Amino acid sequence: MLRGTLVVVIAVVVALLLWPEQVDGLIPLVAYSLPFSAPAQHAVLVALGLLLNVALFVPVGAIVGLVTKQFWLGCFIGFAMSAVLEAAQAFLPSRNADPVDVICNSVGAAVGALIARSVLKRRGRAIS
Repeated sequence: MLRGTLVVVIAVVVALLLWPEQVDGLIPLVAYSLPFSAPAQHAVLVALGLLLNVALFVPVGAIVGLVTKQFWLGCFIGFAMSAVLEAAQAFLPSRNADPVDVICNSVGAAVGALIARSVLKRRGRAIS
């Protein structure tokens, strides 16, 4: 069951990150509709982008950690997947490759792996 879920999660992440157009078009709409000054609206825009990049990889780290029972593997696969996908974005004319995205995605994978570690500890199963 978890392996199938992992395949679906990876497919969704790959589709989102390699889609020819940006898929986060609602973020500017939300940020710039807030009753703040322009600099504050921009700060909200940046913060939302960073948080979404973290959140996108939490399921990757969590499911890899649950499937393999290896915390470090959840972190590593999240990082490697993010680095490869960001590098691929460099070849898509409408996308921008950004090393900050790799960092945020890696943090998300690590958070997911920590969640998996916590779940497995509660169930009494070891995770390294």
